[in-house]
Amino acid sequence: AGRPNLWEEAARLEGLGRFDDAEQLYRRLSQGERAAEARAALARCALKRADTLERAGKAESAESAYRALLEGDSDFVARARLARMLGGSGRHADAARLFEKVPPTKDAGFELLRAASLSELRRWDEAAAGYRRLCRGRRAPASAFLGLAQILFGRYELTDALSWTRRGLRRAPKDPSLRLFEAQLLARLGRGATAGRALRKLRRW
Repeated sequence: AGRPNLWEEAARLEGLGRFDDAEQLYRRLSQGERAAEARAALARCALKRADTLERAGKAESAESAYRALLEGDSDFVARARLARMLGGSGRHADAARLFEKVPPTKDAGFELLRAASLSELRRWDEAAAGYRRLCRGRRAPASAFLGLAQILFGRYELTDALSWTRRGLRRAPKDPSLRLFEAQLLARLGRGATAGRALRKLRRW
C-alpha cells in the first residue's frame, strides 16, 4: 500500500525542484516491481537537477551532475548538454571529446557549437564539414556560412570563401558580420570599388 504513496511523493518533490530528495525516493523504488520505470524517473530527475544547476550558473556542480549521467539511460542527452555547456564556456577540447560521441542532430545551435569547437581546435576539415551540413539546412544560421567562409579564407581559397559568404547574405542580407567579411574578401581579391559598395550597404543599416 505504501508504494503508490512513494511514487506520488517522489513526483511531488521533483515538481518542487527538490531533486535530491526525489532521487532518494526513486532509488528506493528502483528496488521494487517497477524498477525500470523508477530508474527512468531517476535519470530524468537527475538530468533536471543538472539543467537547473547550469541555468543557475553553477558550472562546476552542473558538470559533475552531467558527468554522473554519462553511462546511464540519459547518456545521449546529458552528453549533448554537457558538450554545449563546455563549448559555450570556451573549453573546446573537453567539448570536442564529448561531441565525438554524439551523432549529428537536427539542433542547429548544437551543431554550430560543435563546428565552432572543432574550428577552435584547428580541426579544419571536420569543422568545415559541420558548417557545410548546417548550410544545407533550410534555416541555416548566418554564422554557419561565416564560419565556413573563414576556414576557406584561412586556406587562401578566397573565391570559394566569397561564394559562401554571399550564399549566407542571400539568407541574411543584413547580417553585419557577413557583410563586413564580404568587403574584406573583395578587398583581398583586388575589387576595391565593390568592397566599398558592400561597406556602404553596411553603414546604411
